[in-house]
Amino acid sequence: MISKFGQHGRIAMNGKIFQGLTVLAVVASSSSIAFPTKAFAWSKAGHLTVCDYAYRTVSDEAREKINALLKADGEYRSFNYGCVEEDEMPRKHPDDHFINYDRTRVSVSDDVCPQNESCILQGIDRDLEILGDRNRTAKERAKALLGLGHWVGDIHQPLHISFADDRGGNYLLVKGLCGSGKKSNLHSVWDKCLVEKYVLQTKLSKDWAGFTVTYRAVDRLRKLTTAAEKAQWTSTQPWQWAAESYAITRKENTLYCNLNLAGTECSRPNDERISINQDYLKTNGQIAEDRLRMAGVRLAYLIEKALTQ
Repeated sequence: MISKFGQHGRIAMNGKIFQGLTVLAVVASSSSIAFPTKAFAWSKAGHLTVCDYAYRTVSDEAREKINALLKADGEYRSFNYGCVEEDEMPRKHPDDHFINYDRTRVSVSDDVCPQNESCILQGIDRDLEILGDRNRTAKERAKALLGLGHWVGDIHQPLHISFADDRGGNYLLVKGLCGSGKKSNLHSVWDKCLVEKYVLQTKLSKDWAGFTVTYRAVDRLRKLTTAAEKAQWTSTQPWQWAAESYAITRKENTLYCNLNLAGTECSRPNDERISINQDYLKTNGQIAEDRLRMAGVRLAYLIEKALTQ
């Protein structure tokens, strides 16, 4: 059993401590270790990728402060793994994982949660404020840090900025390369399948341990990201990140919407299973990869601002 992880150095597994990289908790030789079956906002691997990207991107000063907060909290020694906490623990803020818009909404142009309900935008604002408040306890700030890492990941998953009547595609079944079982749905395609089959590129070197997979993915993603991209991505606000996700949600290639001729209303696809083929994986896998890169860069920016300014 894998429990709490050390910071990029030691992993506790079956009572033993292994030196290595604290990333994806998948070891090929163990049949007892696998992804959980429930749908995450991004899979565990997706959230690990976003938060590891941010952790390795912030300044040394910010990283030291992250470590100090986590040490004071005492529950998670690893920021990247702690980011998954909101999906694995009973939900304190269940509405912070998504935004549910009306199907007639064409685009997102403001930071208002629909129907005056709570949504992911409030979660980001709340935890960013707590993280930057030096009058709060270290434990409060540590919890806010982990929450912020999770919400920033969530807002970049397109189907978390969608519609309530199908739970962001959870009721839309799929067939093909992302499975055809009862739990194979369009939401899980974006949470997990695109991450595993495209982003992680899990053709590991024979010299790599299985848990290095997301660490190696972050190596690659950070090399792909240019200074110009970083500047552009960090010049926008969280509601604009939601707008980006919502635009992807409504794109024809996502297969989530049947748009009317005027493009003003998105109805649900018919009851037939949606086919996920190689073209879908290639096109949308690249989009998912870009969303993870954006999330990592933007999360690093917010953490840096909250902890060092």
